Amino acid sequence: MNASNCTAPLGFSALIEYWLDELDEAAEARIEEHLFGCEVCGAKLDEIVALAGGVRTAFGEGSVRAYVTDAFVKRLVEQNVRVREYRIPQNGSVNCTVLPDDEVVVSRLEAPLGGITRLDAYTYLGDAQPQIFRDIPFDPESGAVVVTPKIALLRAAPSHVYRVRLVAVDANGEREVGDYTFNHTRFVPSP
Repeated sequence: MNASNCTAPLGFSALIEYWLDELDEAAEARIEEHLFGCEVCGAKLDEIVALAGGVRTAFGEGSVRAYVTDAFVKRLVEQNVRVREYRIPQNGSVNCTVLPDDEVVVSRLEAPLGGITRLDAYTYLGDAQPQIFRDIPFDPESGAVVVTPKIALLRAAPSHVYRVRLVAVDANGEREVGDYTFNHTRFVPSP
């Protein structure tokens, strides 16, 4: 099979599942057989691997803020990544910091998410205009939104207060789901 006659191109999600080793043996064998004979799908897989490498590098440098899933955090822990985790109750606050050995910070924003189909996050730092993250990923069953802030910025930032507002959006408009305050203290090593 070559680029001009691939009659059954593999979908993006199938290639991701293959690359993450999430398929059963039969599905994995079918995809491998296809990849060995299809340059187009092989090139798509190569692009996914390169993208993942870039994301991994950006995470390793602490340059990424992302709303993620529990499965993503679990995978980090399984890979022995040093994760500092904060759980913040709905409309609550937390005192937080980043220590030198931390590789990733995870915040779990607890909220009643049942029945919500779209969720936006408004973030506030001081008097600046909020940053708005639209249609963030979340698992309604988990009861929490999971976010990984840019750890490189947290390390360099002075002590500050940071807020996140979760807003559900539907045909009837918007409604606040929760308001979360982070009282960040910059870690300063003792002399």
